[in-house]
Amino acid sequence: MRCLRRLDDLPPNIVCFIVAATLWLLGVLISPAYPWGSKGHEIVAAIAETQLTDTARKRIKELLPQGTTLADASTWPDKAGRQIPDMDPYHFINFPKAANDYDQQRDCKLRNCIIEALAWYTQVLTFPDAPRNEKRVALRFIAHLVGDIHQPLHAGFAEDRGGNSVEVRFNGRKENLHSLWDTGLVELEPGTPAEIAARIQAVVNRDDVPQWHQGTPADWALGSLAIVRAQVYRVPSSAEISVKLYRTGTGCDSDSTGASRDTAGAGLK
Repeated sequence: MRCLRRLDDLPPNIVCFIVAATLWLLGVLISPAYPWGSKGHEIVAAIAETQLTDTARKRIKELLPQGTTLADASTWPDKAGRQIPDMDPYHFINFPKAANDYDQQRDCKLRNCIIEALAWYTQVLTFPDAPRNEKRVALRFIAHLVGDIHQPLHAGFAEDRGGNSVEVRFNGRKENLHSLWDTGLVELEPGTPAEIAARIQAVVNRDDVPQWHQGTPADWALGSLAIVRAQVYRVPSSAEISVKLYRTGTGCDSDSTGASRDTAGAGLK
């Protein structure tokens, strides 16, 4: 799946700008990887919305319920969408421990995983005869899943349920590794999603954005998996993770913005 170059080609092109927004967030916050609770998804959506042309914004507005935004759409799959258990597998993919590639027959035989869901929902938006409500669901899942696929542990390993079975303590509070990355760490960044989005955009080098538009869902998942292996499981034997350890234990130097931007960009090549 290649991203289109013209904003007016939406609705499919919304994928590109959610991808770019996702990676801007990855590139300028405090780690090469960043959690995606509701707040994280809303930050991504807020950035993506600023990149839309009037035509693109109008088409998205026509798809969504009156009075709702792309930020609302991006959190829908974790709220109303969770009432449909059959859709739960769309939020993640499990790889074998030694995997360095994506094999659909091995890793997602029934196509019930985040990689295949993203590919499918992108196609739904391009089908001229698809029911409007199906396109609405597709837009919601694309807005959400592009965030999820860049969140480490949504591309992980079945034996520990994507980190859900790994118990840690963060600043003295007990939780599992997945929830820490999914929601806990995002609260370290002060402000509303809109305020954080504005700060991110103020420091991003726009020359980096075109390279972040490249790749496929499989590429993005493998990029997240590489971060999981290199950083996320670097938990001390005490299982105690502090803010200081989180900030310094990832291999980042004081210029974490530049280092993490490079990591994020590499994940989509």
